[in-house]
Amino acid sequence: MKIELTYGGPITGLNLWRFLATMAVMGLWLVALYDQVFEREAFVNGMLKHDFPDWLGYTFIVLLPLAEVAAIALLVIPKTNRWGFLLSAAMLLTFTGYIAAALFAGWVSFDCFCSKFNSEWTWMTHFWFNLGFLLLAIAGLLLSLRIRNQGSGAGGTAAEGVSAKRRIDNFLFRTVKP
Repeated sequence: MKIELTYGGPITGLNLWRFLATMAVMGLWLVALYDQVFEREAFVNGMLKHDFPDWLGYTFIVLLPLAEVAAIALLVIPKTNRWGFLLSAAMLLTFTGYIAAALFAGWVSFDCFCSKFNSEWTWMTHFWFNLGFLLLAIAGLLLSLRIRNQGSGAGGTAAEGVSAKRRIDNFLFRTVKP
């Protein structure tokens, strides 16, 4: 018996690129979430140093980790993957836009407290990193939509007469008979 890694189907072609984009974006959220949970004091202090009212900072302190958990959960499941990429792209667009506005308006007078991973970066480096991940999330979204459209059209993977029961073995691993 052979075990094959799958992600809504065999990981080849477009699905391989979607899988790699998914892992990269999920990795970004996992690192950020880890620091927000395990370095809570630094995260809270960092959020409250931004140039918005404290009530908004406290709102972000609660909502950011929840949004990151939601993005991770949506990205893990192939059927909801496009929603995970959409949420990720929306968050990254917001973060990148905020950094761009801060850079060009001269707001940046403190270190970034997003993660220990990037705490030594300049704000310009942070901007380019976020922009790269924003483009990756958009590419993942486009790949997810293309894969979805290929599967639902004529000649796709949907077949008449096939059981409507969800196959559990098609989620992450599937056994293949030699």
